Amino acid sequence: MYRKTLATLVTAAALIAGASAASAQNLIPLSKLNGVNLGDSLINQGRPLPALTGRIGVNCPAPGVQSITARRMGGNRVRIEAVIKNVGGINWVSNRNQQTAMIGDDFGRANARRDFTRLDAGSHFVLRHDVNWNLANEFPSGFRASINYDPDIYIDGNPANDDCRRNDNSRSISAAEINALFR
Repeated sequence: MYRKTLATLVTAAALIAGASAASAQNLIPLSKLNGVNLGDSLINQGRPLPALTGRIGVNCPAPGVQSITARRMGGNRVRIEAVIKNVGGINWVSNRNQQTAMIGDDFGRANARRDFTRLDAGSHFVLRHDVNWNLANEFPSGFRASINYDPDIYIDGNPANDDCRRNDNSRSISAAEINALFR
């Protein structure tokens, strides 16, 4: 029983360490640990642990595109909204012209744009773009919200503007999803 408990704890520690070491992530979904059976450990005395929910936070700045949505405003008017949020545990502090949040269309046009130099941990801002939607358009465009960085932002000597979770810097909404608002 001791070996089984030790092996289980080593497996859980390896999962946590491996997920913590991933440079692109600052948060570890606890669901990754749900497959590890800690129920046989001496601590639990054979009782299973409850399901793990939430995330383990790592202290680093991590601005990301939290969501992009489309909402019908009346008539053919549609509002595209993107929420940009620092999900990290440290404030994002940078210099002007080093980062931009934007909403762009499939044709490469920037429709809404905001430069930002500070985004406190847990805080957010919203980008909005209103468009007259044409259901008869043969080639309608979807939209993409993104955070774009200056190419040398990671070597500028400022760790407060090094995004430690780069995999959440863009999200898209398709033309088909926008068309569905009119059905």
